[in-house]
Amino acid sequence: MTVKAPNGPRLPAEIRHWLPELSHFFAPLDDLLEVGARAEQTRANARAYLLGLLVDGDRKSMEPLAQRAGIPPDRLQNFITYSPWDWRLVQARLIQVMAPRFATESGVFSLDDTELPKQGKASVGVAPQYCGVVGKVANCQVAVSLQYVRPDRDYHPNLSSFSLGMELYLPERWVGNPSRRRRARVPAEVVFRTKWQMGLELIDRARGLKVPHRAVVADAGYGTIREFREALRRRGEAYVVGVQLEKLTVRVPRFGNELRSASEVVGEIPADRWVKVRWADGSQGPLEIEATRMRATVAPGGEVGEEEVWLIFERRVNETKAYVAWGLGKASLAELLRVQRSRWPIEQSYQQMKEELGLDHFEGRSWLGWHHHVTLVALAQAFLVTMRSAEARKSRKLPSVPNVRKWMQARVAAPLLNAVLDSEERRERKTRVIYLTQVFGIPVRMKRGRFEAPPLWELGEEL
Repeated sequence: MTVKAPNGPRLPAEIRHWLPELSHFFAPLDDLLEVGARAEQTRANARAYLLGLLVDGDRKSMEPLAQRAGIPPDRLQNFITYSPWDWRLVQARLIQVMAPRFATESGVFSLDDTELPKQGKASVGVAPQYCGVVGKVANCQVAVSLQYVRPDRDYHPNLSSFSLGMELYLPERWVGNPSRRRRARVPAEVVFRTKWQMGLELIDRARGLKVPHRAVVADAGYGTIREFREALRRRGEAYVVGVQLEKLTVRVPRFGNELRSASEVVGEIPADRWVKVRWADGSQGPLEIEATRMRATVAPGGEVGEEEVWLIFERRVNETKAYVAWGLGKASLAELLRVQRSRWPIEQSYQQMKEELGLDHFEGRSWLGWHHHVTLVALAQAFLVTMRSAEARKSRKLPSVPNVRKWMQARVAAPLLNAVLDSEERRERKTRVIYLTQVFGIPVRMKRGRFEAPPLWELGEEL
């Protein structure tokens, strides 16, 4: 039996079948995707979209995804743009699926945002705003997200993370423009929220779902905001957050009662107070940094408040960075640095979701379509993380997420390649198929004259 992909080759129907691992992972989510008048087709479209995100490393926009799935592009377009499945419920269910597998009392909530460059003005939320991808103000969308990070004290690269939610930041110029809202189908209940307010709502959702964790971590874009830190303290949430040196006024008992900026404090630290701290092990050996800490009370607006913190400084070759830690009073300096560095996987996840899963490939313009796309990307990323962690008992060095995706591609490709081998002149077909696997970088191997994917643990960190 075969199916014909639009403008493409005739593919065996088996290539569209999910692997057992995929079926097992997504079973708890199926009921949320079986909605609408054509519930069964909605679920099939969801699986086609997810498989397209997982197995191919090229463009993940609508038409290429539809072509690889062997279905009409308008069918996939309607699924993403108009289908009534609730992305908020799916994001919440994903947390409920992943937390029992990964969450521990030593994990952290990592808050950040990432930019998606866009041309034109029609895509929802696009506006001239700072875009870290290009290092300047540019047309882009901004996604605010929260991730759960499970640390690994023995081997830092084994940190695991999964999404606790991702939402689109809607600039004020969009919120107050009825015609733009109407064209992008922005719901009436959507009002302007700052990024830190959006992040706090994501934190509240994860708290409501009882996800165990130790602290919240964020960079200086969030940590410098006094209202954000106050909101965390009201919730009893410990935190280690970055702060901008010149924007933090503190009183440090070690240096007297005079108020000074954090940048002034740095200049008064004696040389012998800086120590080299080993906070974890990495792929190249011990991970160390020069750092120091001191007790301080934050003085917003020049008045000493109630925020008593550890003020932490890191000294690097070209810069000094500052953090404030609250609610972790008994933690050593090495522990505080380890918690702070648990923020790193969210940056890595953004890169992987863009390069491996097409987070920034979406070409639709609507509010609903954007959130449907990023939610499915988060599901795909969570599956890869789950498969990666399944190898923990076999190797100290877990395979990278990109290598897990390549393994997935090999698992799906092997039956197709074998079908080609069996189709006509065996010798010629074998040569052609081997060539194709080399060109496209699929890590399949030959065993007793048949193609198969290698065990995931063999891929390790590197191919």
